[in-house]
Amino acid sequence: MEILILGGGGQVGTELKAYPWPETVSLHAPDRASLDITDEAAVARIIAARDWAAVINAAAYTAVDKAESEVAAAWRLNALAPAILAAATHAKAIPLVHVSTDYVFDGSSSGA
Repeated sequence: MEILILGGGGQVGTELKAYPWPETVSLHAPDRASLDITDEAAVARIIAARDWAAVINAAAYTAVDKAESEVAAAWRLNALAPAILAAATHAKAIPLVHVSTDYVFDGSSSGA
């Protein structure tokens, strides 16, 4: 079983790679230098490259203190990229797991 972990060089990706996966699981975890997940063509190529059992998106724009001044960068990585990943994995019926934190969304309603 092959699993694609996006954000493989980041904090969450590094922890996922260190997890004691069963021997039957083969991980592929490119870092941002190897794969730009905001590039639709690059995502399409990697999704088509193998018969993935699942894709785990651990990539994110996490510089919270800069997000208000770097709106476009934050949007590309935290909104556009997941949309690209969702479309690509949906087209091949591959489960997509998108990792986030309670700092971004704690799971409760905003009350609106």
